[in-house]
Amino acid sequence: MTAAGVSILVVDDDEALRLATARILEREGHDVTTASSVAEARALLDAYRFPIVLLDVSMPGESGLVLLEELSAAGPDTACIMVTGADSRELGERALGGGAYGYVIKPFTPNEILITVSNGVRRRRLELDQRDQQERLEAAVVVRTRELWSSTLELERREEQLRLANEETVRRLALAAELRDADTARHVARVGEYAGVIGRRIGFDADEIRKLELAAALHDVGKIGVPDEILRKRGRLSPEERQTMQTHTTIGHMMLSDTSIDLLDLAASVALTHHERWDGSGYPSGLAGEDI
Repeated sequence: MTAAGVSILVVDDDEALRLATARILEREGHDVTTASSVAEARALLDAYRFPIVLLDVSMPGESGLVLLEELSAAGPDTACIMVTGADSRELGERALGGGAYGYVIKPFTPNEILITVSNGVRRRRLELDQRDQQERLEAAVVVRTRELWSSTLELERREEQLRLANEETVRRLALAAELRDADTARHVARVGEYAGVIGRRIGFDADEIRKLELAAALHDVGKIGVPDEILRKRGRLSPEERQTMQTHTTIGHMMLSDTSIDLLDLAASVALTHHERWDGSGYPSGLAGEDI
């Protein structure tokens, strides 16, 4: 077989026509094998690969249309060209509708058979290329999907690490406040729990409740900036000392705000406003009612 030729199976019960067709095709560089029946052709197709099958419609035993249906169902690996002695529109439509790549009526000229075979080879090659392209596209989609899934899992892992890091930051800050004042430690824990209960009662979801509990635990973190002699003083504070003590709200807000971390921004708001009162008598801003 030459570089330009393909392997062709010629199936026809007419020996003279079968051999003549083979010679025409071989002169064009094709590698030709012949069979005299559908049964013989099926055996050859099981053993060898033929890109083109030139198939007579009417033969003793099984019709060529039966083999056409089998080859069409198998896909574009083999292109079937039907040959018939009957110039029948119905038969031609049945052959082409059954998947034939071409249809030739006996008697045919060498050019007719060569052109039909050439068109069949070209169409088969295009269909195979299209199938290969589709398979490559599907494979690329699978790979890309896996990459996106892997990236999503990695992003979720990093987000979880960031969340845990933020929560640990809050715990460390709360611990810093506890080290200044033992009473503050017990109070911090209680306020965080109370905030969670309130959040649950007003309809917060689990994530919002957790953030509120952690943020509320930092409400007194600003006491880090209050002098020890005032923070740890036993007994009543003087008006001046009380005013200094009240600065823990603004100190806490200053420590926690402008971090670009949602949890700390929430904690900053809690630290600033946790001593405001509904009647407006609280501090540091004297907010009242729903303005708090």
